[in-house]
Amino acid sequence: MLLTGGIAALVYAYLVRFLAVALQTVGASLSKITPSMDDAAKSLGCSRRRDNHCAGCICLLLLRGSLFCAGLLVFVVVM
Repeated sequence: MLLTGGIAALVYAYLVRFLAVALQTVGASLSKITPSMDDAAKSLGCSRRRDNHCAGCICLLLLRGSLFCAGLLVFVVVM
């Protein structure tokens, strides 16, 4: 029981420590996405009826590089 609590505390400490690094990277990329990009996606055929997650799809595609870099940065700092 003591070992499990120690591992859980260690995982929590790593999560809290490196969450700021990852969020800073993703936040910088997220600030570049404007509402007009959602409007452009809708005008190009992304409809709410056909695709319920139109904005989510567009945002995730634009953020995938930033998410990869955030994960890589956290991995490098941890190792």
